[in-house]
Amino acid sequence: MKGKYTDYQIAILKAFIKLVDEKKKIPNTAELAMAGYHRDKVHRAFGSRVGLRRVAQKEYPEIYNQVVDESVFSRKAFDELRKDAKNYKRFVVTTVVAGCEVDQNFLKSIDSYCQKNNALLLLMTCADPAASVGWDFDPCLKDRYFVGRNLALNQALWISTIKLSAKHIDPITSLGRLGQRSGSFIYASPKQRLKMVATSRTRPPVALMTTGCLTLPNYATTRYMSDRTAVIADNDHVMGAIVIELDGAKKFHFRQIQADNKGSFVDFGKFYSGNSVTDMSPEAMVLGDYHSGETDPVVDACWKADIRKLKPNKIVFHDLFNGLSINHHDRKKRITAARRSKAGLLDLRSEIEGVARDLNSYLALRPDLKLVIVKSNHDEFLDRWLEDFEFRHDPLNLRYALDLAIHLEEELDPLQTAVEDAGLKDCDRVRWLERQEEYKVAGIELGNHGDKGANGAPGSLRAMEEAYGQSVSGHTHRDEIYRGCYQVGTSSILDPEYAEAGLSSWTQSRCDVYKNGMRQLVRVVDGKTHL
Repeated sequence: MKGKYTDYQIAILKAFIKLVDEKKKIPNTAELAMAGYHRDKVHRAFGSRVGLRRVAQKEYPEIYNQVVDESVFSRKAFDELRKDAKNYKRFVVTTVVAGCEVDQNFLKSIDSYCQKNNALLLLMTCADPAASVGWDFDPCLKDRYFVGRNLALNQALWISTIKLSAKHIDPITSLGRLGQRSGSFIYASPKQRLKMVATSRTRPPVALMTTGCLTLPNYATTRYMSDRTAVIADNDHVMGAIVIELDGAKKFHFRQIQADNKGSFVDFGKFYSGNSVTDMSPEAMVLGDYHSGETDPVVDACWKADIRKLKPNKIVFHDLFNGLSINHHDRKKRITAARRSKAGLLDLRSEIEGVARDLNSYLALRPDLKLVIVKSNHDEFLDRWLEDFEFRHDPLNLRYALDLAIHLEEELDPLQTAVEDAGLKDCDRVRWLERQEEYKVAGIELGNHGDKGANGAPGSLRAMEEAYGQSVSGHTHRDEIYRGCYQVGTSSILDPEYAEAGLSSWTQSRCDVYKNGMRQLVRVVDGKTHL
């Protein structure tokens, strides 16, 4: 190099390459300053830090090749990825934050999962603007696939490379309108976020999701104004990923995975820890709003098949009772009432007997299975109908209603007593929660339907987060993840008579909750929950 560069430039180059060799990454400005070469000295010698990197890469290729930097985003690397991805139907997609250390145990568990399930690991990238480390990644990822350009996994699902900050409070803000043209999108973020965007009822809603992270949280900063966002980012950081399963050109399944402090995770009843794989049953399976009488038989069959396979300990029901026979929203719809009367749908006793049969069908799946009924707004249709004496205008249900009204006057739950009297078996295996009753599994609140917020306001995931921290709720008929709060969809048909015409974000889904606190939303797509 003598003659090509000044002695001063050579000294900086040698110091730079020494740091690269030691750290296996590009040194940042602070690390160069610690070696005696502050930002101004580098700029005088090479014009910029980028200029220094280019000279170092040219003069020391054998050492520089140890580095994983923005070269992973090259067109050549992307073409190789796209070609290889065509050979797979299953993927694990996660995010790495520039300049942060990979959780080696989690990576080992993912590699084991990929080997056993013929899956391909795809890495997305984001950065912390306050870190000033550039696009450098843990050297252990040198031979991995980085998604550097937008990648279509099939015609309905894309991996997007829109650059997001690792500290975005809600990483999908303002991105919903982008999916209507192309389909569902996966974005890079250390958070796990999911939101369904409404579409016409002729096609499934669009999913916007972020992955969680393979790299350990490191948001420490000396910048005063960045300290608040650093604390929030550390709190919201999720060691996790998304499992994607392609089912043809336009269908796909997806499930979130989260790693514990040993890098282990669970996916669909299998616990992956390093090279070992063992069975793990969900502690609770929270079904999408059930709506007995309008439950989709295909969805119901999927839930029962998975219960037989995964052997959960508890099944949690939201909106168990549909209340079609006494729905106060339809009080003035006389033509609708006539149509329902002709179909035999206005008989309350018959509807209650249907609820009992549905619960018995679940109790019959396993002798030790327990059912938990979350008090929900549709369940309270019955309380309201009795309290308002609406049955005085209902000769069909008058006599039956008088008996139920006595239960309500005695401060008993009329739905519970009616279902038990209608032939519910093994009543001791069914727990009926009261409206204000908390019910936690693995520290996660499962006993709130989600329709009521704080101080009389409507319910929301934001309210659930402030009240419980971690929860699984229902009510909206669409699955969503908002930091620690999960929301299930519905188990009902997607076009019931009471649903408003127009756009819809409804999904048929449930949430599996494991004893270690890991959770997965599981959707029914074309009669299946997985490949």
